[in-house]
Amino acid sequence: MHPISLAVVIALAGSTPTARADDTAPPARPARDALGEPAPAKIPLDASGLPLTKVVVERKQIEEGAEQEGYGEAVRNVPGAMSNNGKGNANDSLRFRGLQLNLYSNYRINGGLAITNVITVPTEDKEKVEALKGANALMFGLASPAGILNMVTKRAGRRDVSSVSISGNGFGQLGVAFDLGRRFGERKQYGFRVNLVNTHIETGTRGIGGDGSLFSLAADANPTRELGLKIDYENYNKNVVEQGGIVAPTAVNGVIAIPTPPDPRKLLSGTWDVYTPRTENMVAHADYKLGSNWTATAEYGRSLSSRNRTQVRITLNNVLTGDGQQNITFIKNQQYTNTYVKGELQGHFETGSLHHDLTLGYSSAERDSNIPSTYSPKVGNNRPINVYSPVALSAPPDPGTPLTYKPNVSKDAGLYVYDTLAIGHDVKLLAGLRKVHYSFSQTLVGNGPLLTTHYTPTAKGYGALWDFAPRTTAYTSWMQAMEDGPIAPSGPIQGSTVVNAFAVLQPANSTQKEIGLRTGYIADTFINLDYFDILKSNTNNLQLTPTTVVFAYDGNLHLSGWELQANTVLARHWTLSGSAQIMKAIQQGGVSSGMRTENTPDDIVTANVGYALPWVRGLSVRAGTSYISKRYVGNAQQGAIPAVNLYSAGAAYNVRAWGTRVALQFSVDNLTNKRYWSSATSSAFGAGMDRALRFSAKLDL
Repeated sequence: MHPISLAVVIALAGSTPTARADDTAPPARPARDALGEPAPAKIPLDASGLPLTKVVVERKQIEEGAEQEGYGEAVRNVPGAMSNNGKGNANDSLRFRGLQLNLYSNYRINGGLAITNVITVPTEDKEKVEALKGANALMFGLASPAGILNMVTKRAGRRDVSSVSISGNGFGQLGVAFDLGRRFGERKQYGFRVNLVNTHIETGTRGIGGDGSLFSLAADANPTRELGLKIDYENYNKNVVEQGGIVAPTAVNGVIAIPTPPDPRKLLSGTWDVYTPRTENMVAHADYKLGSNWTATAEYGRSLSSRNRTQVRITLNNVLTGDGQQNITFIKNQQYTNTYVKGELQGHFETGSLHHDLTLGYSSAERDSNIPSTYSPKVGNNRPINVYSPVALSAPPDPGTPLTYKPNVSKDAGLYVYDTLAIGHDVKLLAGLRKVHYSFSQTLVGNGPLLTTHYTPTAKGYGALWDFAPRTTAYTSWMQAMEDGPIAPSGPIQGSTVVNAFAVLQPANSTQKEIGLRTGYIADTFINLDYFDILKSNTNNLQLTPTTVVFAYDGNLHLSGWELQANTVLARHWTLSGSAQIMKAIQQGGVSSGMRTENTPDDIVTANVGYALPWVRGLSVRAGTSYISKRYVGNAQQGAIPAVNLYSAGAAYNVRAWGTRVALQFSVDNLTNKRYWSSATSSAFGAGMDRALRFSAKLDL
C-alpha cells in the first residue's frame, strides 16, 4: 500500500505545468509581423499572471527553422540549450544547463505524459515548444533539475485550418505535410486537428537516405459548459541509414589526441545500417468546473517506442592518417513504455486579505524498458577503415543470436499540493511538498530475476516573487527532489567495453537554487537574467579491467552560472534577439574531482537580427550566429574539441493572394561551410554537417 503523501511541486514561478496558447501579455506598443498583424509578446505568463522560468518557441519560430529536424532545431536559440548528438542523426537528445535531459522523464506532451525519446520528435503537429528550466522541471515529480522540454500540440481554434506545405533541403530531402482543423456543433463545442507528414529523408551524408512519417489527431469536446474532454494521439517512425561514429582515441601519457573532423558527407557505415525507430503516444484529458473558482481534472497517457539498430563505432589507430577499425554491434529488442495517470483539484480562495491559488493532486507513472540484446558478429567485424577516405563495407552476417530479456521498471505514485500565496498586488510566496512511493527494479542478467529497491523521497521547495516595477519581477527559488537515474552508454569507450551498457542507474537526489530578474519595462523589449546553482550525483566510466569499464555514480557534480535572454523591436522594421549562458560544471569527489564534465561548454552565445523590408510587404530577412566554447572528451580533461562559431541566414515571404495565405521560407545553416565537431562524449564524437540549404512553402487552402 502506498503511503499517503502530501506533495508540492514548487515552481519557480508557481504555476501549473499545463501551457496555454494565450499565455502572453500584450506589449506596451504592439509590434507587427511580416503581414502587418500584431506579433505576440515574448513574456510568458501563467493564468495568475506570474512570470515563469521558461522559454517559449512559438509556431512562427518553429516554421522558420528546420521543422522536419524536430525539437532540436526549435530550441537552438534557448539559453544553455545544446544538442548532445551529431548533426543528421535520426534521434536527438538535448542538454539544458550542461545536463542531459533524461530519456524517460524530461520530454513531455502538453505538460503531462513523458514520452519515450528514441527518435527525433517531429514538430509539424506542435503549436509551440517550451523549455521549462530550473524548479519548473521538478513540478513534474521525478525529473532532471536541468529542465523539461514540453511540446504543446495543435488544436482546432476559432478559425478553420486547411493547409498543405512542402519542405526540403539542398541534399535532396523532400517532404509534404497536411494540416486540417475544424470546429462544429451548435456552440462549436467539438473540434479536431489532424496532421499528416511523409518525408523522403536526406541528412547530408551521401548514401544516408530513408523515409519518415507522422500521423497525429487532437480532438476535443465540451458536451456541457462545465465539462471539457481532450484526446491526443500521434504515431511517427523513421527508416534511415545511420552514420558511423568515431570513438575517442585512448589517452597516451594522459592526453587524448583530437582528430581532424572528417568530411561529414562521406558514409562511415554502410547502406545496410538502417535504423527503424517507432513511437506511439496517446493522452486522454478531462476537466470539470466546480463552480466559479474550482476545477477538477483527470488525465491518462501512454507512450510506446521500439527500435532495432546496428551500431557502427570506429576506433582510430592513427589520428593523423585516419586509419582505424570498424566495430559493429547488433542492438535488438529495445522496448520502452511509459504510462501516466493524474488527478488534480485546482482552486482559488481567500483567507482574509491573502489570495490563494491551490493545487491538490495525485499522480503515478511507470517507466518500463528492456536492456537490449547486444552482440558483435564474429565474421565481418573489426575491419580496417580510413575515416578520411572511407569505402562503404558490405553488411556483416547476422548470426541470429537468441534474444534475452533484461527488464527495467520504475514506478512512482503519491499525492501532492502546492500553493501560490499573493500578498497584495506585488508579492507572491510559493511553498509545497511532494512525497512519493518509488520503486526501482532491474536485472543485468538475461532472463534473470528482478532486484527491487523502494524509496520514499520528499520533494520540497520555496520561492518568492516581487513585482517591484511595472512589468518587472525579481524571483528566487530553492528545490530539492529525486530524479530518475541516467542510462549507461553503449561504448566502446577508448578501447574498453561497458559491462552495463544500456543499464539504468538507480534514482538520485538533486538540489537547485536560483535567483533572477525578468522585465518588459521598456516597450517592445524583454530581458531575463538569472543565476542558477545545481548539485547532483555525478557519473563516470570507472575502469574495472584493462579492457572493461562500468558506468556508475562517482561523487557529485556542481553546476553554476548565468543565463541571459533578450529580444527587442527597433525602429519598427528591425528585431534583435540573443541568448547567453556562462557556467562551470565541476566534479566533486570521485576519480575526476575538480575537473570539468564531458561535452559541457563554459560559454554558449547566440545572436540574431531580423529586418522586414518596408518596400516589399511581407518580405523579411534574418541573420544569426552561435558560439560554443571548447568541450572536454570524457570526464578526465584529457582532450577537448575546439570552440566553434557558426553563421546562418534566412528569408521569409508571406503574402495573401486570392483570399489565401502563402508562406515561403528559405534558410542556410553553417554559412561559411565550416568543418567542426558538434559534440564530444566518451563514447563517440559527433560531426557537424556542411553548409545546409533548407526551404519550405506553405499554402492555406
